[in-house]
Amino acid sequence: MTSGAPRPPVQSVGRACDLLEALAGQGGLGTIRELSTATELPVATVHRLLRTLIDCGYLVQLRDRRYGLSQKLVTLGEAAARSTTQELKVAQRVSPTGKGRQNIDDVAYCHLPTTQRGSGAVD
Repeated sequence: MTSGAPRPPVQSVGRACDLLEALAGQGGLGTIRELSTATELPVATVHRLLRTLIDCGYLVQLRDRRYGLSQKLVTLGEAAARSTTQELKVAQRVSPTGKGRQNIDDVAYCHLPTTQRGSGAVD
């Protein structure tokens, strides 16, 4: 986690997200040392987190020992893109909370009028 950023409630989850974002910022590929430098985490910590993300299917390790984002992340992105619930669209427009993550709870009580009576759709 870089200095000045809000601390996540579960440190390891925040660190794993930082690694994913660091890889994305490097074009989807990176070495353990590059990721350690980018996230300001010790190499041993980065290694453990990378192994966990690989085991969960979110990363792959290439033969040249670089790490890359996996296709499983495409599935997550597609699901987010297809999301049509009013709450998610409002949260994405109104409440970005740093480093690309959104906190939907921040806008749980936000109400916007709909374009069609009862449709729940937000343009």
